[in-house]
This record gives sequence, C-alpha cells and structure tokens, in this order.
Amino acid sequence: MLVPTATAQTEDCRSLDGSVYLCDSQLEDGTAIIEFYSEENTTVTLGDAGVFLAGGEVTTQDFVLNADRRETVHFDVTVSGGNSGVAIETDEGQFGEPLSTDTGPWYPSLPGEPSTMDWVVASITVLGTTTVIIGVLTWWFRSAKGGAIDVF
Repeated sequence: MLVPTATAQTEDCRSLDGSVYLCDSQLEDGTAIIEFYSEENTTVTLGDAGVFLAGGEVTTQDFVLNADRRETVHFDVTVSGGNSGVAIETDEGQFGEPLSTDTGPWYPSLPGEPSTMDWVVASITVLGTTTVIIGVLTWWFRSAKGGAIDVF
C-alpha cells in the first residue's frame, strides 16, 4: 500500500508550526471553511477574529486533526464591514488568517464605500501639501538671493 508523503500532501499548503499546515481558507455565508493537514494527531483552536471589528465576545472552538490527513473544518465567524478572519492556535503558537477584506470599488486600499469625510480628509491633505510646497519654494527662492547666474 502506497502512503502519500507529507511533501505531496503539503505542497500547496503553508506551514503554521512545522507539523500543522494551512492548505485552504475561504468564507461562505458567514462560515469559515478551512482545510488543514497535520503530520500528527493534534488539536487546533479557532477564534473569531472578525468580532474584534464588530465588538463583542470572541468565540472559539477546538478541532481535532488526525495524522497524515487533510481535514476541512467549518467555523462560524463575524463579518464586519466586509472584513472577517480567524485566529488559529496550535501547540506551537498563534496565527491569523484573513478570510475577506472589503476594499470598496473606488480605491483598493481603503475599506468600504467613500464617505463625505473621506473627501474632506483628501481635500485637507491636498491643501496642506500644496501650502507646504509653496512655502518651501518661497523660502528657497528668497534665501537664494543673487544665486542666479546669467548664462548669456
């Protein structure tokens, strides 16, 4: 009987602690679906990381992983503002896995839809930057009196 090696089982996985691997994670209707591979019998604890954004009590749940098998676990998570994730605790440490981040359609690194406050902050930033640049250039030109060289 041919037994799959750990390398074959984990080639598309990320090592969490040397014996537990995270192979896949996704969010489906408020449920985290996470696939693990473990080289030994162990227990992982998942915690709802999305609750940090929404506020409230962090729920946790233990899952037993059997040695040399890929196992998929389902864990209900909080989705707040389009963002969610899980905290994963093994015997060796704690790890975070983002499941979704809502970046909004208008600018890829800011979460959510644009608001009036976004435009106010952007306007103040542009106005402030322009004022500083004009001030620096004015100071530089005034301090460089007689520094111009006539080439002709």
